[in-house]
Amino acid sequence: MRMTPVKTKPISRHMLLKLRMWEIGLRMKELRRNPDVWLLESPKPTVGSPWEQTQIFGRNFERVNSLSLAQLAKLEGELRLEAAQDYFAGLRSTARTRSVYSVYVMSRSTIEACAFAAWVFDPKVQPGERILRGLLLREQSLEKMLRSLRAIKQDHSDELDSEYVAEMDRVRSEGNIQLLGVKRAVRGIHAGLEPTSGPLPERSQKVPSSTKRIREMLFDEMEMPQGLDAYPRMSGVAHSEALAITSTWNSDGGKPSIDYYDFLVYLHLALCAIDHSLTCRAACWGETYKSSGLHKVIDRVERILDGEPNVKMI
Repeated sequence: MRMTPVKTKPISRHMLLKLRMWEIGLRMKELRRNPDVWLLESPKPTVGSPWEQTQIFGRNFERVNSLSLAQLAKLEGELRLEAAQDYFAGLRSTARTRSVYSVYVMSRSTIEACAFAAWVFDPKVQPGERILRGLLLREQSLEKMLRSLRAIKQDHSDELDSEYVAEMDRVRSEGNIQLLGVKRAVRGIHAGLEPTSGPLPERSQKVPSSTKRIREMLFDEMEMPQGLDAYPRMSGVAHSEALAITSTWNSDGGKPSIDYYDFLVYLHLALCAIDHSLTCRAACWGETYKSSGLHKVIDRVERILDGEPNVKMI
């Protein structure tokens, strides 16, 4: 993006506050009126595209729970884009209702979902690496679910009725079967790549932390003075950390608020995350991602953050 570093907030803040800041998120017509911006133009990848190569590569391996490895990886990425769309709708709604804490939470959730969608659909990595990323995300989800079920049964066995226990056992059994299939596929990917390409680097063998993944995706935006501490602040509120929550309070101890400039910083990061993830997925399919409406809004937000006066959002 085109942002240049600024060390202070715009001088004309009193002018900015006259704008209906809470309607900005509602007025992004490209994302609101045209939901197809979130979808691919064609369900089939173009010939020779990264995703077609991924599908071809995945055919050499055993299916997992009736899904090919490419289908499973696609599911992991698409689910996160679906969640990002929902989170962003929540961001618009919370802006309209002035639900300050939710602005932080929905911005952060949008960015995180997009970060992992882009991680799976990164068009620059090799097909085996792309599939492996989807498998690792599924493995992580299954392991978390199974740990939770084990803890519930272990700590509350006396409080659970037999029917509920039976249902938990069924879910655990199916989860374990899926997990074994995923782990077997991960080993197969490694074994299949080593003879020709050498072993995968260590960083490819685990899911990165959300903070690391987000900083990789939004490096330029988060290195700007406006974005340096934006994500930590969003995360702090999302995790209900006392200092982060109280930092949103007014000086008189009144209800929480967020000023126009800070809101635009969070909105900018969320919009850039959406743009980045959709661009990655389109490139994977061999499509050119076009969203002039989204890019126009991002450009106008950046111009305001750069201190340019009299910028119209619509």
